Amino acid sequence: MHIWNYTSTDGGVLSKHLESMMFFSEVCQFRWNQRKIGKLVFGHNDGSISVVSPGQKAFKHYLRPESVDDPDDEDPVTSLEWDPLSADYLLVSNAHHGMRLIDTDSMTVIMSFKLPSSAIKIHTLAWVPSAPGVFVTGGKNCD
Repeated sequence: MHIWNYTSTDGGVLSKHLESMMFFSEVCQFRWNQRKIGKLVFGHNDGSISVVSPGQKAFKHYLRPESVDDPDDEDPVTSLEWDPLSADYLLVSNAHHGMRLIDTDSMTVIMSFKLPSSAIKIHTLAWVPSAPGVFVTGGKNCD
């Protein structure tokens, strides 16, 4: 991951984020935490997440969906969103196995959300700012 600044005079690249160089599964999503400066999460093609926070141990490739039996099967992370009211709660959706609400402080799954049909694929999700605890999803067959 590179950090860019469009106002920089040297082409815009400020630095490389070294923690992101050491993953064994490709990064397909990432999000900065708006409440805890410097904390970010990476979603990987194998379905796991990695959480990096300044001054703390990095959690790399944690919480791969339990329903993925074969280590070679991939269930990429399709969307990540931090809870706007919490520095630690994160919504994660995977291509094949639903969504999870994760506490990134303890690295535990608080709740798993099962999709009503295997035909439904979530491509995006968002917290509703005016309704604490409520979120919306969108994607294929999400009528």
